[in-house]
Amino acid sequence: MIEIDNITNIFSAGVEAVSGLSFTAEPGEIVGLLGENGAGKTTTFRIISALMKPTSGRCIICGNDVQVQKLRARQQMGFLPGSEPGLYDRLTALENIMYHAGLYGMDSGDARHRALQLSSLLDMDSFLNRRSATFSRGMKQRTAIARAFIHDPSVMLLDEPAAGLDAGSVIAIHRLINESRSSGKAVILASHSVHEIKKLCDRVLILHKGVLVESGSPSSVEEKYSMDFESAFLKLMGYIN
Repeated sequence: MIEIDNITNIFSAGVEAVSGLSFTAEPGEIVGLLGENGAGKTTTFRIISALMKPTSGRCIICGNDVQVQKLRARQQMGFLPGSEPGLYDRLTALENIMYHAGLYGMDSGDARHRALQLSSLLDMDSFLNRRSATFSRGMKQRTAIARAFIHDPSVMLLDEPAAGLDAGSVIAIHRLINESRSSGKAVILASHSVHEIKKLCDRVLILHKGVLVESGSPSSVEEKYSMDFESAFLKLMGYIN
């Protein structure tokens, strides 16, 4: 469902943000991207979502090359950016979600039903009809999550989905991610949280300065290094011997 083939991205200053990264994600699988700031996670997401063209390599989403068949590939994706959610301040949470649904050609009745389901799951009812200009970081994040899921895409790209959320909302988004796996979606989850990656992911890709330094299930990484997953990650980052 997701095929990343040897992508490399070199910025104009000569900095290699991603170096020869290849991996796949199958239906019903959650693949984690784990690394420190500057590891290449966000650049990888921007390339997969067709927001950035790689220096070399290609990305295939549900059989569509994201650079050649950009629109068809994007129709298969739900993308939660890791930076500012990018809501329209003058629109309410519901209007932001419905506008996004309209871009994907959803029937307005179906979109509203789905939006209300997501609102209930993410505990958005208290601010669903408020303008987003007044929102806290957590409210914006929950709205952006609902927006990413509204069109029921086959592929989910989630960059730090728990950022800015309280404990209850984190539980809700984790439930939504697990439901995505159960329904056969392919999910790529980028996170700084070792514990979140271990809890949710079937497989993890550990990146360091744009290079894939380890991959496998969290349990296989623990077995390989004969230590818990967090310690193995710190070892790969060079913090412990």
